[in-house]
Amino acid sequence: MTNATKDPLRNSAKLADAATKQALKLLKDYQKGEAEPMSAMEFCELVLREGFGLKNWGVGQRQRIVISKARKETLGKYDTKLMKAPPKAQPVELPSTTKVFKQLSNELSSKNDEKRVTIESAFDSTALEENGILHVPGVLSSSQVLDVLSHLSEVEDSNQFNWTFLRPTTGNGKHGAYATITTMPESLRNFQDDLRKTLKDKLGVDSGDKTIFLKYGIGGVNWAHQDQSSCPYQAFLLLSRPNIDFQGGNLYVSDPSSPNEGKTEGAVCHEVAFQSSGDLVVFAANDVNSHNQPYYHGMTEVLPGKNDVADSHRLAIGLLQT
Repeated sequence: MTNATKDPLRNSAKLADAATKQALKLLKDYQKGEAEPMSAMEFCELVLREGFGLKNWGVGQRQRIVISKARKETLGKYDTKLMKAPPKAQPVELPSTTKVFKQLSNELSSKNDEKRVTIESAFDSTALEENGILHVPGVLSSSQVLDVLSHLSEVEDSNQFNWTFLRPTTGNGKHGAYATITTMPESLRNFQDDLRKTLKDKLGVDSGDKTIFLKYGIGGVNWAHQDQSSCPYQAFLLLSRPNIDFQGGNLYVSDPSSPNEGKTEGAVCHEVAFQSSGDLVVFAANDVNSHNQPYYHGMTEVLPGKNDVADSHRLAIGLLQT
């Protein structure tokens, strides 16, 4: 069975059929005076939700093209009546890295947790291959986390980050953003090199060597999506403190070819709840894995932590990017 057959979101015929059914229903409701115009992205989300049971799922360019073509062919002259322009993009408020660094410096600087597990000793390749995700708690010490935050704070203060924002109108999430890290502190560079070597030694796979900085505020969500790459795995390194700086914000992988009606995401899901800053999660970023499972990954909603809402945040590093 090919990946396109296993993954309904890569099956053009299934996507077009689901889009046609929703367009016909929309047209019928419109003719009865029971339908309101919606944006093209809202229609795509409707197709994934009603046609495949997938809620909080990202809409990729390929899905947009197939769904939009089927919708226009079905609605014909009514397409312009039933589709409306997307709402104007609203500013995305992000937590200040400098503020976070100062806050955590006061609270983590006296913490003595320098003895950390090594990636090689804690890496469970069997669990990663079977579940598509592996949680390794506390691989960075508090001083290492602060070192990374200090560097990111300096880069941000000099306006060197080029942010890509997550918005519902673009079909990728909300209240978050990411930016490429062009210069890394030595501790982070060495850490990623060790992780890449471990993946090569234990699974025989290559991985990317780029990193990104991820920021989420309250209400932040990253909808399930795939990263198109020839490398099967990516990793996520948490900088904020679970429960204190935020709640929720769990990382997960999900397989849309395996329905699970009890899940919000509408698919079999393996989810990681973080334990502390410095936690690492390695996950299948696409369907280029040993089982050819069409894994998608995303993040549940970020909720306020025990700190004040104004001080809540979820900051992290994306590793092994290509």
